[in-house]
Amino acid sequence: MEHTHLVKGLDFALLQKVRAEITSKEKEEEDMMEKVQKEAKKDVEPEEKIEFKTRLGRNIYRVVFRSGLVERNELFLPGRMAYVVDLDDEFTDTDIPTTLIRSKADCPSMEFIRVIAALTSVALRSVSARPNCDVTLHCSRV
Repeated sequence: MEHTHLVKGLDFALLQKVRAEITSKEKEEEDMMEKVQKEAKKDVEPEEKIEFKTRLGRNIYRVVFRSGLVERNELFLPGRMAYVVDLDDEFTDTDIPTTLIRSKADCPSMEFIRVIAALTSVALRSVSARPNCDVTLHCSRV
């Protein structure tokens, strides 16, 4: 602050002046940063258009380099789809199970499934880490 002596009542005007200077400096810095970012974007050369000779090559490139979010089919969320096999009827000619699809509201949420999986893995580790335990647990994910 350059001023050392303030006249009573002028401190509010000085405060407004200092605030205006600060905002103008911030605005200039933001403009400069935007300008630098625009120049950096111009410097980046766009990728060359890649031409593929075979479908296999195109698919390999897509899988390796264009991996984004995998679209999930909502029918196959954990706990939503189940197979029902009728074991009561002895005279059935087919062993084809029927599918049972629960509504999304009836299924547990993904967060709940993650919590249960974490708790299960902790419990399995604690049981299998005991030195006098004769039971070996094997866990496999489906």
